[in-house]
Amino acid sequence: MRSRISSLDFILRILAITVGAFVLFGSLDAALGHEVATYAVQCVVLVYVWSLVGQSLRNPRQLVLLRGIRPRHVLQALLVLVAALSAVIALLIPHTFLRWGWWDSLGGNGSVILGQATGAASLLSRVVLPALIVVALLLCLCGFALREERMFRRGDERRHLGNRLWRSLLFGLAHLVMGIPLGAAIGLGVGGFGFSQVYLSRWRESRSRYQSVLDSTRVHVVYNLILIGLVIVLLVAASRTSPGAGTT
Repeated sequence: MRSRISSLDFILRILAITVGAFVLFGSLDAALGHEVATYAVQCVVLVYVWSLVGQSLRNPRQLVLLRGIRPRHVLQALLVLVAALSAVIALLIPHTFLRWGWWDSLGGNGSVILGQATGAASLLSRVVLPALIVVALLLCLCGFALREERMFRRGDERRHLGNRLWRSLLFGLAHLVMGIPLGAAIGLGVGGFGFSQVYLSRWRESRSRYQSVLDSTRVHVVYNLILIGLVIVLLVAASRTSPGAGTT
């Protein structure tokens, strides 16, 4: 009963933040226009992420995580990423309510944490602010991943399959606050289950929660690095296709 209340509380918090962001920035969009609302979202995210950089860089576990990355972690990250993206694509292909996301409803694209804004008129909104956010993300990537692995995977060796699937779904739904579509959040739950399998695999070898969390975090970090690499490619493409690019 206690875990159910905790899960319900978690879901209510995610819904509250998601609806709050939609109402706040949606009202700003209606009152001052789409471009102002987009700048506001990007600036809030930029300040928030950069505020975490110093704390992340001072964390000694960051070097431990990075130095421990091996080729197997890269392979595992690729497998998890393929599975997660396949689930996301399958859920988003049909034109259903699963395509709704508060950032997309404001004209954004993808994830608000990456600051992507499709169709933004200025180079600042399309490229510069997202690029600054991406730099901050790279600097505190290990801290984000470690926090999520501790929250959602630690202790999985004591949970039954149904509980692990439920926590993986919660992991995906937590990303709703980033503005991604509902279907994408559910699809990311597949990635969460993949990280859970990495955790359990390491647990069977080490019988150590610490080592298991480190291992799943390393896979999570590589997974995120690949995603950010894809975003950088999109930002470069956006800068080349921005209005006025290539003109004299």
